[in-house]
Amino acid sequence: MAKNALGDMPEEAGQGDDVAGGGAAGHLWRLTEGYRGWMGIVIAASILSAVLETAVAVLVALAVAALIAGDRDGAIFWSAGLLGSVVLSCLLQMVSNLLSHRVAIDVQAQTRLAIGRKLWSTPLGALQRFEAAEIRRTLMEDVERIEDGIAHLIPDLVAVMIAPLAIGIAMLFLDWRLAIAAFLPVLAGFIAFSMILRHDRGLSRRFVAAQTAVDAALQEAIRMVPVIKAYGIGPGDLRRAEASFQEVDDVVGRWLTFSASSNNWFFLAITSTLLIVAPLGLWLHPLPDGYSVLVFFLLASFTLSSLGARLFGAMGRLRIQQASLARVDALLRLPDLPIIQDRPQNGQDIRFEKLGFAYEDGFALEDIDLDIKTGQSVAFVGPSGSGKSTLARLLLRFFDPDIGRITLGGRDIRSFPQHELARQFAPVFQESFLFSQTIRANIALGRPGATQDEIVEAARLAQADSFIMALPEGYNTILDRGEGLSGGQKQRIAIARAILKDAPILVLDEATAYLDPDSQHEIQQALDALAKGRTVIAIAHRLSSVCGFDHIVYLENGRIMEQGDHDTLLALDGAYARQWRSHTAARSFVLENGRVR
Repeated sequence: MAKNALGDMPEEAGQGDDVAGGGAAGHLWRLTEGYRGWMGIVIAASILSAVLETAVAVLVALAVAALIAGDRDGAIFWSAGLLGSVVLSCLLQMVSNLLSHRVAIDVQAQTRLAIGRKLWSTPLGALQRFEAAEIRRTLMEDVERIEDGIAHLIPDLVAVMIAPLAIGIAMLFLDWRLAIAAFLPVLAGFIAFSMILRHDRGLSRRFVAAQTAVDAALQEAIRMVPVIKAYGIGPGDLRRAEASFQEVDDVVGRWLTFSASSNNWFFLAITSTLLIVAPLGLWLHPLPDGYSVLVFFLLASFTLSSLGARLFGAMGRLRIQQASLARVDALLRLPDLPIIQDRPQNGQDIRFEKLGFAYEDGFALEDIDLDIKTGQSVAFVGPSGSGKSTLARLLLRFFDPDIGRITLGGRDIRSFPQHELARQFAPVFQESFLFSQTIRANIALGRPGATQDEIVEAARLAQADSFIMALPEGYNTILDRGEGLSGGQKQRIAIARAILKDAPILVLDEATAYLDPDSQHEIQQALDALAKGRTVIAIAHRLSSVCGFDHIVYLENGRIMEQGDHDTLLALDGAYARQWRSHTAARSFVLENGRVR
């Protein structure tokens, strides 16, 4: 229900420079599009509750007037009405709170799901402009604030706007002069508040940016603890974290200096209502005849000041909502990978046609023409930054090429729905991504619904079953993102996942890099089992791991410099041959008595 509201937001909803409150309130209301019936009850209950709050001052004044006139029955009647109004107002508030919280929880869930779908469907390149800390903060903290916006702010805003209107009508009915006197300080307070907004908006943006930078710096510092300890880096060398904390400190200092005086002027203005109304009321309505009118205006003025303070607080919270909703909107507005029309797929042959791709800092690939036949093993090699991994990422459609196209079975990969394209590939990356779930669940990600026997067989082929069964809980062992497992063990679980997926094309991105020889041997056995009957595309630095491949493509500066099998490339005596000689020389290094020979 809320999905339409999340996917169809007007442009202004995502702008952080909207007048604080206005844009955020409208945005929050649009998020409740699928729940308008419930929100109608919430708003009706808030309006009735606000009117009853106003009635309290009227009923107290009438009860006082009856007491002064000696009308005991009248005093009891109005007092009973006062009690009934308070009880009914509380009941209406309870109904409003229950329904608005129910809606808020549903909208939060829908928003998180919408962001999850967007992260799945958007190009990786678009995501890379966001810090991981920023995405995490948006998913957790910013979406969490939606609960306050829908469950509290919308009902509160209705109440604090309707109640002053009801109070103003009652005041004007009794004495227009005192009504003007009561509202003038509130008006002055909100003029001061508008001045606060103009000066505070820039500081709010700086504060949010600084907080995000602090989150990112802290995550980096935590990840770098081993390096910090190993190299003896002191606090003075953690410049990024220090700069982030300094920015937060500077922003908070400026905000406190400005807002302390501004807020004081606002509260002084709205709380001075009684100081004006009391003497003016005594002058216009002398005691004892004017007792009931004076009691009403004093109570109403106090209520008015309280409502003004509530509105001030609500507007401040709406400014926070505005920033949070803008960050949520920034994720939801990320572009989806476009799906184009093309002919049906025919086979599994892969073709790179006049391919060109550039990152922000320049071209990564230029004029790539390459055919990969079904069942062929192809390796991309070359120096760092030559474009090897970029080719694999384009094939997996993490990005779309700027020039040319990639076809699979003669069909442009941009014409595949993402889930259909994903079924074609079993990727194994240099870094194994394991979730905080059981080992069984991590392997089963390759094919949800797989049986226990199928999972165990995949682990056995991946050389992982023996170490898994040695764990106290076996396949039910819950992983903490792979903590406690060696690099080789994590890699074998990832390979088991790829084996279970049983996709026709295997993509290996430095799958055996940086592993010890024993782990490398076991993983190579697992990869050999996985590669049987499949097209294999490998990105490698170790030439010895791919020298037996059918076809080797040597890349340099984003271009194909040489290609052929290992023997053909050695016979060319070009760049590949030079790298092979360097590679074999490096492998012959032996440490003896602390020296390389």
